[in-house]
Amino acid sequence: MTTPVKKTPAELNFEAAMDRLEAIVEQMEGGKMPLEDL
Repeated sequence: MTTPVKKTPAELNFEAAMDRLEAIVEQMEGGKMPLEDL
């Protein structure tokens, strides 16, 4: 059995930023957030 890898704060911040970016892109692609509103 493998042991879980603990993530550093920088990795957690990067993942949170990527999650936020993905949500913004989804909103833009769905037409819910025009570029002018950013």
